[in-house]
Amino acid sequence: GAAGGDDEEEEVRRMLGKLLGSEKMGLEECRAMICRFDLNGDGVLSFDEFRVMMMANL
Repeated sequence: GAAGGDDEEEEVRRMLGKLLGSEKMGLEECRAMICRFDLNGDGVLSFDEFRVMMMANL
């Protein structure tokens, strides 16, 4: 949610960095990736959107 957005964004960035082998993924790069897979445009990745993103990066 909005209250924990910064912590949540940081956690997602850290997780994406580990999964993609890029510990130093930048915030803008992370946001761009989220936007690319945010299919309903709500600014948040649902589980299904996250799954699509992970499958695309394998």
